[in-house]
Amino acid sequence: MRRREGRTPREIVAHMDRFVIGQTAAKRALAVAAYRHQCRIADVQSGKKPTTKKSNVLLVGPTGTGKTLLAARIAESLDVPFTVADATEYTAAGYYGRDVGEILKGLLAAAGNTQNAETGGIVFIDEVDKLARARSAANDAATLDIGGEQVQRALLTMMEGRRAGAESFGRNEPTFFLDTTNVLFICAGAFSDAYDDEEAQPKRPVGFGAAAGSARRRRMDVKRLVRYGMLPEFLGRLPVLAELEPPGVADLERILTEPEDALAKEFAAQLAADGIDVRMAPDAVRTVAEAAFERGLGARGLRAAMERVFEELLFDAPDLPPKPRTITAAYVRKRLADA
Repeated sequence: MRRREGRTPREIVAHMDRFVIGQTAAKRALAVAAYRHQCRIADVQSGKKPTTKKSNVLLVGPTGTGKTLLAARIAESLDVPFTVADATEYTAAGYYGRDVGEILKGLLAAAGNTQNAETGGIVFIDEVDKLARARSAANDAATLDIGGEQVQRALLTMMEGRRAGAESFGRNEPTFFLDTTNVLFICAGAFSDAYDDEEAQPKRPVGFGAAAGSARRRRMDVKRLVRYGMLPEFLGRLPVLAELEPPGVADLERILTEPEDALAKEFAAQLAADGIDVRMAPDAVRTVAEAAFERGLGARGLRAAMERVFEELLFDAPDLPPKPRTITAAYVRKRLADA
C-alpha cells in the first residue's frame, strides 16, 4: 500500500534531531502525533472525512529541556502555521487579563488567513502547570479561580475542536472566530511539585553498581497530574503525554556544540564577522556545561554562561588583530568566577 504524502514519523524525528539533543521518547511521541495530524490535514484538503482523531499533546519537563523548541521544530517539519502562548497571561472571560480566545490571534497572524489557520495550524501553550486549581478547601469555597481552573475549563472547547475566538466587547479590536477542529494543540509545563508527594518520591536503584545519589524520578501519569490540580477533563483533551528528562552535563556539552544552531557555533560566527577565528577547547566546553548544570536551568543556563564567557572578547573583537584564538577551561572559570 502506498504511504501517504508527507513526512513519516522517522523523518520528523530526524528533523528534530538536527536541533534537539536527546529526549528520544518525547520526540517519538510528538512525531507520531504530528504524523497523524498530517494525515488528518491531507484528508481534509482532499475533501475526505478524516480517518484519524486529533491527538493533542502534553509535554512535561523541567525548564530548559526543549519543550518549546520541539514544538516549533514539529511545526517547521510539517510546514504549518505555528504560534506560542503563555497560559499565565489569560483569565476567564470578562475578568481583568487576556481572554483565552485571544490565543488564536497568534495562529491567525502566522497563517495569514482563516483557511490556513483552520487547516492544520499548531498552537503551543506553555506554563499550563500554572493553571492548577486551588487545592485548599478555603480557596475552593470562597474564591473563583479565574486564572487557573476557569482557564482550564475555557480551553476545553477550544482544544476539543469547536468554533472559538474572541469578541471585541466594545474594544477597538475586531471580533474573530476560528474552527479549531483541525488545529493541533501542544501544551507544556514543568509540574515540578507533582513529584513531591509521597507516592511520587524517586526510587533509588539497589544492588551491584548502584551509585549513591543516582535516584530517578518515577514516570509522570494522569493520576499524579490530577492530584497536582489539573482537571481530568482538561487532561482528557491531551491524550498524548510525553515526559522530557533534565539534561546531564554530557547532554549539555552536546547541546552546546552539535545542533545546527548550537551556541558555540553562534558565538564563533559572530566573532568571525570581525575576523576573529575562535574555537573552544573540549575542557572549556565541559566547564561551561558544568556551570549551566549547577544552575539547574537546563539548556537555558548555557546561554547565560556563554554570554559571560564571551562578553569581553565580543567587546574587543573589532579592535583585535585577526588571528586564531582558543577558549580554555581556565579562561572560562575566570570569566564565570568574576560574574
